[in-house]
Amino acid sequence: GIATRNCDRSGQWEEPDLSECVSHVGDDLRKILSDITSQPPVTHNETLSIIDHLACLSSIILSIIGDLNAALSLLEHILTLDTIIPIDQEVLELLVATISELSSIRHSSQWLELQDNGASRVLEAIETIGPLVAQSIASGDRLEVRRESINMVILEDEIFRGVNYTVKCS
Repeated sequence: GIATRNCDRSGQWEEPDLSECVSHVGDDLRKILSDITSQPPVTHNETLSIIDHLACLSSIILSIIGDLNAALSLLEHILTLDTIIPIDQEVLELLVATISELSSIRHSSQWLELQDNGASRVLEAIETIGPLVAQSIASGDRLEVRRESINMVILEDEIFRGVNYTVKCS
């Protein structure tokens, strides 16, 4: 990645900008994103494999801003794939595990430095997941996932289609 540091008008160093720094994990995430952008998965199983890989990589993300940004970008792209549906309990568990890892308190300082509205990007991903799951389950069904930093309940019935989530703050 790239780290930049500018000096101010008085010749003093400003704080470094580490937003483009990435580790090997971030490089892997960016490669996966590049691969699925140029050649999207054609089956649900291929998409499931990518989601599983993202969940695994998210659990080992270092405290590097570029890694968080790469993981968010990949998650956002995965949620636009036609092959993500159906989202069953297994897929929902992986997506929520990824979001929980990314929003973990151990990344709090990186969230403060992350540009591109990182926190709102996570909330938009959560809002996108709800309708995708609701399309995948039968009327009257409910899927529920509980993780360290997020609980998600998705309901589908004839009157209400929605998502309820709770984010744990420390």
